[in-house]
Amino acid sequence: MRRTKLRALSIIFGGCLLLANTAGAADPFFAHELPRYRSGEELLTDCRSEEPQAQGRCAGYVMAVADMLGGAAARIDGLEACLEGDESLAELLGVVRAHLEADPARGSLKGDGAVAYALSIYRPCEVPEGSFTDRVLGR
Repeated sequence: MRRTKLRALSIIFGGCLLLANTAGAADPFFAHELPRYRSGEELLTDCRSEEPQAQGRCAGYVMAVADMLGGAAARIDGLEACLEGDESLAELLGVVRAHLEADPARGSLKGDGAVAYALSIYRPCEVPEGSFTDRVLGR
C-alpha cells in the first residue's frame, strides 16, 4: 500500500512538472532570447499609443511602480519617491512620459528604474539632517 501511494505521488509530481514546463515554453517571458523586463522605450511606446490595450499596459506599469514606491523605505534601483497618495493617474503618466521623452537614452533603462527615477525627481524625499546616530539619540 505504501508503494502504491509513493508511485501515485511520483506520477502526480511528474505531471505537475510536465505541465509547468509546457506552460513555460508557450510563454514568451520564458524564452531566454528575450529580456525579462520592459524597457523605458517599450513603456514610452505604450504610453504614446492610441490603442487602449497599450495605454492600459502603460498605466498599469506606472501605477505598479508607484504602488511599490509607496511603502515605507521602499526603493527601486536605489531610488525612492515620497508620493503623497493623492496624485492622479494622469499626473503620474504625464510625469513619466515627459521624463522618458526628455532624453532618448532613458529608453534603454529598465522600465521600473525609469519610472522610479521620474517619480523620485517629481516627488523627492527629504534628506534628514544630521547623522543616523544623532537622529536616533535625538540630538
